[in-house]
Amino acid sequence: MRPILKPTSHAHYLLPQSLDFGGAVSGLLQQVVAIKAPTAMYRVSLIYVLKLLLKHSRGLKLSNLTPMQQDALITGLKQRVAQIYKTAAAPLAQELGAFCAYCGTALPGLVEVEHAVPKAHYPMFATSWENFLPACSPCNTAKGNTPDRIKAARSTGIHAPGEQDLRNAIRRRNYIWPDLAADSWQRFPNKLRYHDPARPGWVELNIQDSVASGNQLIAYDVIQHQVLADLMVNNILLSNVQVAVFVDCDPHDAVAVETIDLIGFNDDSPGTYDRRQMNRTRAWFDALEECRLLLQANGPLARDQLWENTPRRAASSGFYAVWLSVMSAFDATYGCRYASRFVLATKDPLYYPGTNTQQLP
Repeated sequence: MRPILKPTSHAHYLLPQSLDFGGAVSGLLQQVVAIKAPTAMYRVSLIYVLKLLLKHSRGLKLSNLTPMQQDALITGLKQRVAQIYKTAAAPLAQELGAFCAYCGTALPGLVEVEHAVPKAHYPMFATSWENFLPACSPCNTAKGNTPDRIKAARSTGIHAPGEQDLRNAIRRRNYIWPDLAADSWQRFPNKLRYHDPARPGWVELNIQDSVASGNQLIAYDVIQHQVLADLMVNNILLSNVQVAVFVDCDPHDAVAVETIDLIGFNDDSPGTYDRRQMNRTRAWFDALEECRLLLQANGPLARDQLWENTPRRAASSGFYAVWLSVMSAFDATYGCRYASRFVLATKDPLYYPGTNTQQLP
């Protein structure tokens, strides 16, 4: 997970103080407060709208409405709130790059505005810039509306936690977030593994074998949902074996374990169109090929010329954390200094803007 530095606010994401409603939503809003002579248009504050959504999320009834009317009103309010927070997509991409903040997927098209504290259960933070991260659809879907209010409340240790208490539990204690944890890359190491037909499960490669000279991508099979490669393992060539890059963590790091489960980093069900792990694995071999090109350069000048294209290729590939993992492994195996150079070269706004390099190589 690439650590990022997100500004506390953005000039191009401005919250309206009030919202004007017409049509059925206007009528229902006025019905809630029992206005006897309703008007065609009705103005309320954004905070009031969020409080109505909060009341609904807690399973409470809105005054003077039938269940069907309440559902209709809530749907209309959610649509208006969505119009607001979706305007944060461009500022997020400008500041942090068009990449998923969780898995690292490059997002050349749609950048989804993901709510770290889920808006369904905690609508008071639905339009808060601090709560936004750019995300891909699979990560956004996997995370969903977790955690719910019951789970978050239990984790606070407070008898009757308020909204800020719940938010702090989610953002500060229970999970790791790329915009809050400068060590997020270290806490989620990427590990290359292969499937050995002779024994069940996946076998993890050591650092040297993970970047061995004979490792070569062979196939990217979307139908079978697998990536195949030739690997050198203990100086023995394994041909056409299934490989995958897993997001790992210290098993004693309970917060990291919980975060991997939250985002579904290693979910790879063939029944779903989720290719995060497949693409992460392909990125590993992209980065490995780049390292080989650099290593084969004929002298420092030729290597410097090749480096001019490395940041661009890395940004096109996505998966910053994978590239940095490969370069670090390559450094350890071949005595290079690619990782630190990569960190400096890619923090340019053209490539990976907003990278928090504080604890990177």
